[in-house]
Amino acid sequence: MDDLKNYKLIFFGSSRFYSPHRVVNIDNNGKILFYCIKPRSLVEIQNHHQILDSQLDLMRLYNLLKRNNNGTYQTNFPVLTVDQFDDLMNFTRIIAEKLYFHIKTSLIDLIKQYLEEYGGNNPYSFIFSYLFDGKVWSFLMDATNPVSNNNEDESILWSGLFWAVVNKREFSCGTNSWTDGNYTFMVNHSDSNKQIITTLYNDNYTIGSLLQDISPDFIVRDKIKQDHLRSLHLIDHNGKLTLIKIKNNSPLLSLSNDLAKSIADYFFKTIDLTKLKELIPVKTEIDLITILYHEILWDLMEIIESNQLIYRPSIFNPINDNNNYDFREIIFCIED
Repeated sequence: MDDLKNYKLIFFGSSRFYSPHRVVNIDNNGKILFYCIKPRSLVEIQNHHQILDSQLDLMRLYNLLKRNNNGTYQTNFPVLTVDQFDDLMNFTRIIAEKLYFHIKTSLIDLIKQYLEEYGGNNPYSFIFSYLFDGKVWSFLMDATNPVSNNNEDESILWSGLFWAVVNKREFSCGTNSWTDGNYTFMVNHSDSNKQIITTLYNDNYTIGSLLQDISPDFIVRDKIKQDHLRSLHLIDHNGKLTLIKIKNNSPLLSLSNDLAKSIADYFFKTIDLTKLKELIPVKTEIDLITILYHEILWDLMEIIESNQLIYRPSIFNPINDNNNYDFREIIFCIED
């Protein structure tokens, strides 16, 4: 584990061109950044790794590597070792179990409301992407300050928090969103089936073009795009969008808002961050909160799944023979 390419790289923020992940994964940058967790002179780096001036410049440009006042170079983002991450997971699991019992009744009410409004559709992606990975973050960030990769000399290429941990979780997913007109489209994605899900981003006939070509009545007119989107179960035989469309006056959103606020309040009122400050190598309490909630989120999802309140979308399971995936399980839109 001497190469950060083999760690789980997590980015909570936005980028102008591409995320810091890409820089870590270029050439042997991952090994150099791991070696520089401790301050190293340029000579030390050159004695242990091949490095070009362009690599050094790129890592510094992206604020992933800093030059200290004494001339040494040091990795400029949190890296959690095996022992640190084990301790963190033990801590977050306890919090998540207590939090689950705190929100269980309200969460069941939310799921019931979802099923009343949208029938047999799987609520997993809504619970994860809109509630836990969306609204809760908003309350957490509003109660602090916007997360910054470096308050003094923030890179113009990206903003947010970037960190690396030993990948010990069997499953994780994330959220991407796009706003078009009065609707925000949310996509729940996972590395567990990356090859399939990336078709939503790389294929000209899927989610990107859908935002451009959809009409006010939610019908895709282009025949070629219709055929492709229909194979993904995103439109019906008339070309009409089959995604769940949540109105801005839906009781579902107000219930979600109340539950998200309850989770954020619980977080600030009951969690003692003091012991974690020595465990996790971060610059600010905001960064600590970001990393901590990110792990609590996954423990909470696992607990909710184990209690059979929700189930994981089939598209996140191992690839089957017929590849007949229903993308409606991971995509939905919300009226702004």
